[in-house]
Amino acid sequence: MGAVFGAMLNARGVFGPAAWAPVLNNVVVLAALGVYWLLPAPPSGISTAQLLVLGIGTTLGIVVQAAAIVPALRRTGFRWCWRWGWDRRLTAFGGLAAWVVGYVLISQVALAVTNRVASAADDAAIAIYANAWLLIQVPYGILGVSLLTVLMPRMSAAAADGRTDRVVADLSLGSRLSAVALLPISAVLTVFGPALGTALFSVGRSGGDGAALLGQTLAVSAFGLLPLAVVMLQLRVFYALADARTPTFVMVVMTVVKVPLLLAVPAVLPPERVVLGLAAVNAAGFVVGAVVGAVWLSVRLGRLDTVRVVRTSWRTGVASVAGAVLALLAMTGADRLLGIPPLGQAWLDLLAGSALALVLAVLGMRLLRVHELDDVLTRFR
Repeated sequence: MGAVFGAMLNARGVFGPAAWAPVLNNVVVLAALGVYWLLPAPPSGISTAQLLVLGIGTTLGIVVQAAAIVPALRRTGFRWCWRWGWDRRLTAFGGLAAWVVGYVLISQVALAVTNRVASAADDAAIAIYANAWLLIQVPYGILGVSLLTVLMPRMSAAAADGRTDRVVADLSLGSRLSAVALLPISAVLTVFGPALGTALFSVGRSGGDGAALLGQTLAVSAFGLLPLAVVMLQLRVFYALADARTPTFVMVVMTVVKVPLLLAVPAVLPPERVVLGLAAVNAAGFVVGAVVGAVWLSVRLGRLDTVRVVRTSWRTGVASVAGAVLALLAMTGADRLLGIPPLGQAWLDLLAGSALALVLAVLGMRLLRVHELDDVLTRFR
């Protein structure tokens, strides 16, 4: 229900309440964890009381998150009204939902192959791959999803009105803003991914090999961040056009490409490096999906303003790479001068190096006249 309430607010151009409601969920869950920590625990496992606290606390957090949106929904003029009988739109939705389920099931094929290859290569490979994938989704979840939340109602309204020109314009805008927002992050993760892995995951461990490998996996995965955002944007365009079938076919193509490559990774890389190959194949799969989706949409909608998207992406990429390389050189010199321990060096590189790289990337985009930069900075202030 909370997701439905949030979607109704987004359709009315109200985005704040749904964006902040998860904070209340977090507060409730943290309070539940505090109670859980205070309860007496048996020598092994967890007690019935602890289990109840976890279950009730998690459920209560979701309820609070949904309830927090209701006042904002009422302020928009929404009122409950029972409608008896069968709505034909539910029949149409059922067909769309079936294709969405197919999309999810097909995507699990590549995931199952990935887990199988990873577990056969190294005991820690699955955990490293999963953590790297979660970290990659953080910038997408903060930046990419924010853009989709704003654009989806507009694209849906334009598609309902038959205004394909406006759908194409929003697709172009979303692609360009995604490039400006995410390419600098990709460059930072590529250069300082190893530092991030060491800083966040080596504390309390006897060795930093696993943390370093996680950072390298994150760096390899970084080039798939923008293609991931583009694939998700294209998915929303198809959904706005009431077409859930084509995204499923795109996922089939991605899976057909990925599975043989995933199976080939152990043949070309040593066991301790297989996770790097799996991350590269996953990122490459999104590149394939973005290209196939663009071709399919061009057939459906006509010209997609590809030239502007490529031009903005190229300029942003140049500025981002230059900023990341200069920041890496600066931090390498600083590390040699300061002579601090590896963990402190990793934190310094992660914090100061990343900030410097992003600042230099913004300056580079200014010099290269990336006009979409102002839109991105305005949206995220």
